[in-house]
Amino acid sequence: MEKFFKIKERGSNVRTEIFAGITTFMAMAYILMVNAGMFATLDPQVTYGAVYIATAISAVVGTVLIGLLANLPLAQASGMGLNAYLAYTVVLY
Repeated sequence: MEKFFKIKERGSNVRTEIFAGITTFMAMAYILMVNAGMFATLDPQVTYGAVYIATAISAVVGTVLIGLLANLPLAQASGMGLNAYLAYTVVLY
């Protein structure tokens, strides 16, 4: 793991990276729930589960791509500010 991710070279250690991973996971779980809740309240045909799964799939694809292609420890998810603007300003009015 050290060779592939170059943890020591980047000034970190495995313990710090594990805590960072747990923190990132919690933030991503929050984004999944809030994003699905925002869009599910707009239209009865849009279900909470469908938006939740779509958000999860897009986050997984983005995170895996940036991890493997750029070798960076970053998580990708929907931008909550932009989603709120789209949901409550553009779609509702």
